[in-house]
Amino acid sequence: MRYLNYIFLFVFWLLSSCAESEQEEQSNELNQNDLGELADFIEPNPKLDSIAKSWPQEDVIYGFLLDEYEVLFKEQNSDDCGGLELMMPPKEEDYIEQDELVFRASGDLHFILESGDTLILENESFDEQKQNFSSSGFYTFAGSVERSNYWEVFVIGYECHYTVLVNKLNGNTLKVIGRPLVSPDGQLVICGNPDIESGYTINGFDILEQRNGTLFPIGQLELSDWGPFKSSWKNDSVAIIEKGVLDENFDVQRSCVEMIFSKY
Repeated sequence: MRYLNYIFLFVFWLLSSCAESEQEEQSNELNQNDLGELADFIEPNPKLDSIAKSWPQEDVIYGFLLDEYEVLFKEQNSDDCGGLELMMPPKEEDYIEQDELVFRASGDLHFILESGDTLILENESFDEQKQNFSSSGFYTFAGSVERSNYWEVFVIGYECHYTVLVNKLNGNTLKVIGRPLVSPDGQLVICGNPDIESGYTINGFDILEQRNGTLFPIGQLELSDWGPFKSSWKNDSVAIIEKGVLDENFDVQRSCVEMIFSKY
């Protein structure tokens, strides 16, 4: 009887060890299913909804109240704005060879996280039968986001495009409407996207704030009669935006505006 007890204990220990080993092996590989759905798009703050209106100040074309910030857009005399081209998709080959923690395998993007896990973003083609509008997409690596602990991934989906920001520490994702640009002090991030013709994507900005290395959404500014085509930061609180407007011939006329952030 005593030997049977020993045998039972040995078998129990062996099964437990196998289960723990399998759990450890599985925990080192993550994908979208492990993390749940990719974080949904940022929504405007319901208490201080983004409000587009003519501000009483001279040369201010729009003003927004957003979380703790007032955001003003002021016209500039220059038409040479410079900055990040927001309509131009990134070329993965310009970035992926420079980052040893990101690689492709079987067509999917793999990210080696600081936690030791591996995040996998799997490409999914659109299927007419499944009608997988929201889940289909092709992921393009676009490098590290400056002055942050995030990677940038450009996604082309069904009649749309957007950007996914991946936390290098834990693989948490944040879905934004356009390419991110971080202020010089690292506190604010603007993600602009122009869509003044088709209306398939959101035309405007997602605004993020960085706190202790983590990006938090503070709201979305949706524009109606013009779109942001380029963006750059002038200083910690002022960004330079190339503003595009459709003329009567449906050609885009461009000019520069200042996007000014101030806490109230």
